[in-house]
Amino acid sequence: MGGWERLRKTFITGVGWIVGYGGFWMLKWIIATPVLGYNVVEEAVNQIFYRTSEVDEFAKHLLYAYKRADVLYINWRHYEYGILEVEK
Repeated sequence: MGGWERLRKTFITGVGWIVGYGGFWMLKWIIATPVLGYNVVEEAVNQIFYRTSEVDEFAKHLLYAYKRADVLYINWRHYEYGILEVEK
């Protein structure tokens, strides 16, 4: 197998992997939409655009509003309130 053939095969398998990965996530969102009762696909697309776009002024204010301690507390409070606790 020549160098160009190997490069072509690597490119094709890479594109196939990307399409499969993206397709898997899209399928999860499509299945989750009727199960959860709201448009998960729309929310996912909005999150993709939000996370890959520049940070605007509103987002900067939100980022400054949550300090590191607040974020840690928000994540830790689920354990604090016993959500994972087994019924006694």
